[in-house]
Amino acid sequence: MKKIRVYYYNPFLTTETLKILNKGEMPLQSYYGLNYFDNNIEIVIHKLATRHPNNLFNRALRNITNFLSILKSYRKYDLIYVTNARGIKLLAFLRALKIFPKPVCMLIHWAVIVPESKLKRPISKLYIKGFDHLFFFSRELLDISLKTGWIKNSKVVHWGCDLDFYDKRIQHTTHTITTQYLSTGTEKRDFKTLVQSFEQAKMPLTLYLTEKSGNIDYKSAFDKFSYNKSLIDVIFLKAKINLTAIAKTANCIVISLSPFTKNKIYPLGLTSLVEAMTLAKPVIITDNQYNGIDVEKIGCGIKVAYNDINSWINAIKFMSENKEIAVEMGKKGRKFIENSYNLKIFGQELSDYFIKINHSNL
Repeated sequence: MKKIRVYYYNPFLTTETLKILNKGEMPLQSYYGLNYFDNNIEIVIHKLATRHPNNLFNRALRNITNFLSILKSYRKYDLIYVTNARGIKLLAFLRALKIFPKPVCMLIHWAVIVPESKLKRPISKLYIKGFDHLFFFSRELLDISLKTGWIKNSKVVHWGCDLDFYDKRIQHTTHTITTQYLSTGTEKRDFKTLVQSFEQAKMPLTLYLTEKSGNIDYKSAFDKFSYNKSLIDVIFLKAKINLTAIAKTANCIVISLSPFTKNKIYPLGLTSLVEAMTLAKPVIITDNQYNGIDVEKIGCGIKVAYNDINSWINAIKFMSENKEIAVEMGKKGRKFIENSYNLKIFGQELSDYFIKINHSNL
């Protein structure tokens, strides 16, 4: 079989990052299939030398330079795979207008929603029409997106952790349990509910979080926040680091999420969840139905409602009082990841779909 040439676009991949990844020093899940496509797929990588400032002028410039780079490599690929929409809007609009002739696929990180503003609707519709194929993280995200009537072709994919990395670096290494409950994520986390729950449950909690995440200054927020520092240990990081080794030392991973803002629906908490399951850790997580993994159905954790302190307290007490069951939960989570949600499965799903797309375009 002739190899399918796929142009791989990831706005966060740099030449330096690629070197680190190829040395096996970082897990590959944030690169969404890179190094996990099958042998029938040949990858042409879009490399970025630097990160661009995120203001209006530079976003426009990035879209233009990215499109020119993609156009320059036109004869080297059969289709385009976009892992993140940043810097790719010009390509999408030109594809929607049938000016750009090759198929464009995107792994979409949110649900497609019809904007309330009538002025924005035609632009949003045209943008989504610029993707011939959309890959969704869950059936729930796909179903709500299909209601727009804008989706051409779609598929639910089973993205998960880079098991090769975890098994080589972590899984077969002895780690002493030093933390009972651990929180490591920062995006749209409900730390107020989490901290109050652990205080009322009188159980210790360790939080690792960057001083700043997006527009939120967590360091300043916690400086103003009154909490029991003998129970709640908050460790601030200057920048994001790989916390896998630290997560391995925890009994249970906790993922407390804030409610969605209007019309912003996405698989919030999924990265922290699949890593916890990969490490065979039981989880307590705010129930986000759009991340595609039901921890209670699998038997690997407990779901709680948004802002529900009582449910958090009950879940914490259950994990503390049923340690053998908690260990079994962790094992069930790991088995689920091995069988259903990991990069090998994800890479194969995309590879099969790319081959199908290419054959349909012959």
